[in-house]
Amino acid sequence: MKNRILILVSISTLLLAFVTTQPTDEPKRKQFIELAGMDLTVSPRTDFYQYVNGNWIKNTEIPASETGWGSFNTLRNDNQKNLREILEAAAADKKAAKGSVIQRVGDFFASGMDTLAIEKRGYETLTPVQSAISNQPCVQSRSSIPNPQSSIGPVARWFWRRSPSRPRR
Repeated sequence: MKNRILILVSISTLLLAFVTTQPTDEPKRKQFIELAGMDLTVSPRTDFYQYVNGNWIKNTEIPASETGWGSFNTLRNDNQKNLREILEAAAADKKAAKGSVIQRVGDFFASGMDTLAIEKRGYETLTPVQSAISNQPCVQSRSSIPNPQSSIGPVARWFWRRSPSRPRR
């Protein structure tokens, strides 16, 4: 009886291993350590830093606008480029359904990029808050301070509530 259970468990384990190792369409992962950046002419016992980074230091030029350069800088720049392409495509998509995520994101991005309209409006959106502040003779209590949440959107309100610099009650 024990032998039958052992054989059954072994066969099920093998079948499970074959089922879970089916080829997928996922892209191959890049090599974790780039050997091309290593300087194999230097002994690791003499100068490990030069051994590991030598060729990368020789072949990589730090852009003049940066104080340092590495893989995270490249990652950040690629991410910024990809996000900008997505946002510009959403802003240019005039066929997006009204109220859809693409339409709202595109409109939001376009409104922030319209610097002429922003400059033309100036500080007019702050006028109600400014008048509410200037009409206060003196701050008597915390409740007499105008609520800034009344004039901001839900996303900004969410961040405002969770701001680490905002005192908790």
